Amino acid sequence: MSPMELAELRKQLRELLEAGFIQLSKASYDAPILFQKKQYGTLRMCIDYRALNKVMIKNKYPVPLIQDLMDRWSRAEVFTKLDLRSGYWQFIVVYLYDIVIYSTNMVKHVEHLRRVFERLRQHKLYVKMEKCEFAQLEIRFLGYVVSKDQVHTDASDKAIGGVLIKEGHPVAFESRKLNGAEQRYSTYEKEMLAMVHCLDTWRVYLLGTRFVVRTDNVANKFFRTQKKLSAKQARWQEFLAEYDFVWEHKLGRHNNVADALSRKEVFAAFYSITRVESNLLE
Repeated sequence: MSPMELAELRKQLRELLEAGFIQLSKASYDAPILFQKKQYGTLRMCIDYRALNKVMIKNKYPVPLIQDLMDRWSRAEVFTKLDLRSGYWQFIVVYLYDIVIYSTNMVKHVEHLRRVFERLRQHKLYVKMEKCEFAQLEIRFLGYVVSKDQVHTDASDKAIGGVLIKEGHPVAFESRKLNGAEQRYSTYEKEMLAMVHCLDTWRVYLLGTRFVVRTDNVANKFFRTQKKLSAKQARWQEFLAEYDFVWEHKLGRHNNVADALSRKEVFAAFYSITRVESNLLE
């Protein structure tokens, strides 16, 4: 462990002791500690309990199917995603601690947010402001891009996924892991791979119809007119030629917020929620 990590370990352990989440122990058993950098640059302390887990009786809890979750959002147009602050310290046992709030319009969304914040306050649970996304037109959740629009694809370092949507209702969902070679693709190629994979999977729905493909990578819009192609890209271009679609560049989450805040009534709702619930957004 580096000196920087050791200092961070002492800091986090001190905070956990003061909060009453842990206590000093003289047990003869221990477990290794390591750190993983979070999305925003801070360090997450991880404890390797694999040896302990092998001899424990495991509790089993039902987890909802992703398909069922997506079906509930079929008519939703506004989404908020809350991330509970240090969720694994706020619960004795927890598997997922992201909260998604979805509504058909902004008026209902404000009321839904109020109810959720009241319940969080009642149980003294806190959210992490910098990881929350309020009143979005689309969100990323469980590897999918969810919105009321058409085909959404999303590529990460480890997997690709997409959602097929018709008239605001999700029709199909698709995702798979990337193999070793695919993980070395550029972001541009991963996005294209997600696109090709999803169209091939949904061929029965899309072939012979005109549809919209939305992507957050503006370079993908020019793929079909690109002249210099690798052998792999040439095969993709030939495959895409079978389909009748138009590219649409989607804005990132920051631009979605800017678009939402440009409406005065939305800004007023945001301001009210932030003021009333400020003690939860720590």
